Amino acid sequence: MRLENKVAIVTGGGAGLGRSVAIRFAREKAKVVVAEIDKVKGAETVSMILSFGGEAIFVETDVMQEEQVAAMVDKTVFHFGRIDVLHSNAAVQLHGQDARIHELSTEIWDKTVDINLKGAFLCCKYAIRQMLKNGGGSVIMVGSPTGLVGCAEEYTAYSTAKGGTHSLARVIAAGYGKDNIRANIIIPGTMNTPLIASLIADPEAKASLEKLSMLGRLGKMDEIDSLAVFLASDESSYCTGGFFTADGGLTAL
Repeated sequence: MRLENKVAIVTGGGAGLGRSVAIRFAREKAKVVVAEIDKVKGAETVSMILSFGGEAIFVETDVMQEEQVAAMVDKTVFHFGRIDVLHSNAAVQLHGQDARIHELSTEIWDKTVDINLKGAFLCCKYAIRQMLKNGGGSVIMVGSPTGLVGCAEEYTAYSTAKGGTHSLARVIAAGYGKDNIRANIIIPGTMNTPLIASLIADPEAKASLEKLSMLGRLGKMDEIDSLAVFLASDESSYCTGGFFTADGGLTAL
């Protein structure tokens, strides 16, 4: 198994890409911490993992709250003794509220940046402290094409925050490489997940998004899993500071 003896935290592990990755990590024999603000969804993910003999715990975590993030990391170490992988996935995309900058409310800007960027910062801050004690680890940021190219002008806050997580990963890669801590960015395309469920409920909007992919379709949740496993595993030991796209060719258009 590719992640045997590794301990992995997955933030936003209660649904969508986070749940899919958490389950795949567990199938690869990682011990998984599902960090999720929604108690019901987080517990459901853990139940799914336990059902096939995997190891996992749920820790209720609001990634915007520093004390909760610190407690989540402490609980991880208490239960499993170490942290090898941080899969920083927790994020929001506020459809119908995010907007072009002159139309964007400060409230929506703050909420998006606090969850998507500050949350990633806090999780990295505390997880890396433990990775330094371990002698290394892997940080995986879930980024977005919107943080790379100007493909979502109506999502100012989301695009900016995702661009920030890309930079955060590269700063970590530069700052901690000699400590054997790697940091990389996965760039999913438009994925058929709960994050955009309200958007793709409109057939015209869905068709428009599908046309942006060279493959002519939306991505599936499990199409990120193998890439996440690779970056979490020792197979990617010489990969750091990299962008790994799984976007159906969106950013190559």
